[in-house]
Amino acid sequence: MDTVSVERIEILLGQMMKALHPPPSRKLGLHNITFAQMRIIWILTNQSNLSMSQLADIIGVSRATISSIVDRLVKSKFVSRIEDEKDRRITRLCLSSSGKKFIQTQNRLRRKRLAKLLGNLSLKKQKELIVHLEELNKLLGSPNWNCVQPDKSTQRT
Repeated sequence: MDTVSVERIEILLGQMMKALHPPPSRKLGLHNITFAQMRIIWILTNQSNLSMSQLADIIGVSRATISSIVDRLVKSKFVSRIEDEKDRRITRLCLSSSGKKFIQTQNRLRRKRLAKLLGNLSLKKQKELIVHLEELNKLLGSPNWNCVQPDKSTQRT
């Protein structure tokens, strides 16, 4: 593949991500959550009961950095700290009920936004897009990006 094509694909993917995930100030409204905090919420949605060290490893930052971000999430009542049952020195993290409610709201808003955007495409074009996105996922090896998975209870079958 030539350099021009690679650069164009990179630009298009970046624009797509910006459109699907607007900056936190616009996306998250009055909650005043940073992107780093939102990323932790996404991760804890999929992988509850992580230790601070595990979370720091997943994100690739120091334990001190994670600790300060988590402190703000705990203060905002989105995340709860739980003492490990087997080792009291370890603190586990999970979403609180407020955090779960928040992420469900964000999922609904994101799906609504995506449905509105894709509603402008014909059914044929939507199906073609799905095929191409599936191909792209296969090329990427379907990595675990720690993104929020669809809430199966709200999906139509």
